[in-house]
Amino acid sequence: PGIERPPPRAADLRAAGERLAAAVAQRAAADASPFGDALLAAVAGHDWPAPDAPAMPQPRYDLRPAEALAIAVDLLGRRSPAPPLARRVASPPWSAGRAVLERYNCRACHALDRTDAPPPGAAPSLRHEGARVRADWLFDYLDHPETFPLRPWLDLRMPSYPFDEGELDRLVTYFAGRDGVAQHVRQPPPASDQALAVGRAVFATLGCGRCHAGGTAREAPEPAERAPSYRLARRRLRPAWTRSWILDPQRWSPGTAMPASFPRRAGGGHDLSFLPGMVGALMYREERARALLAFDSEEALDDYLQDPDRVAEALRAYLWSLGR
Repeated sequence: PGIERPPPRAADLRAAGERLAAAVAQRAAADASPFGDALLAAVAGHDWPAPDAPAMPQPRYDLRPAEALAIAVDLLGRRSPAPPLARRVASPPWSAGRAVLERYNCRACHALDRTDAPPPGAAPSLRHEGARVRADWLFDYLDHPETFPLRPWLDLRMPSYPFDEGELDRLVTYFAGRDGVAQHVRQPPPASDQALAVGRAVFATLGCGRCHAGGTAREAPEPAERAPSYRLARRRLRPAWTRSWILDPQRWSPGTAMPASFPRRAGGGHDLSFLPGMVGALMYREERARALLAFDSEEALDDYLQDPDRVAEALRAYLWSLGR
């Protein structure tokens, strides 16, 4: 009295159940009823018959309560763990903008995804819009496209849609989120005199102004060479994307008319060895002389021109200086 025997643990019950289940299975093997087969299957670790299986007579094995409990624990321990419930894959927070694109049928004029074929017409692709443009500019442009003449010589214009602020915010968030970039970015610090000098020389040497107009219809290039106005670059484009585009436009838009002015080496990287020679050519001697004013020597200028990343950043900085 006063000393109670502790209840058996699950491990003890299962060990006892294994012994009892083996004995019961031997007795069930001699049973010709379907229940004998079912019990053998259960003891072997298989599932019980389906609920709609034919009714089977339950034999009596004269088990004591402790023995029945031990067998039950053993059989339950043999069950395979239930597969976890399928988790619902939540849509990313920026995906709501996709519904706005579909609602206004933007795909009719723009390629939205990498798998989209470019629609007929002059509308640009939106495949990398989030990586390319600043979110604040895109918000304002979609709200009032007529105030941002990217291609003022075109008769075809981006229509003004009745977007509310919520739709504009969802669109801007969608493009940035889809391309994995921060929604807002800072402007880079002011460029050095050397960067601006090199950028100006490269801009003139490569003839960037032949395709990129300054922003008025009067300055429009030839129809086959028309590209967006460079005067909107500072307000419109992201600095990191602009540098990458200058170095390798085909990476972002295969087949683009933008020339690959900085070709890749076979082993990787970019080869700019031709730029010092071009900037030093007779027809560009004025540009070279102007650029030299920012350097101590011609060797220092040529070293700068042979660095692909510095030249791309210098050209980006010069475009920013022309912006408004």
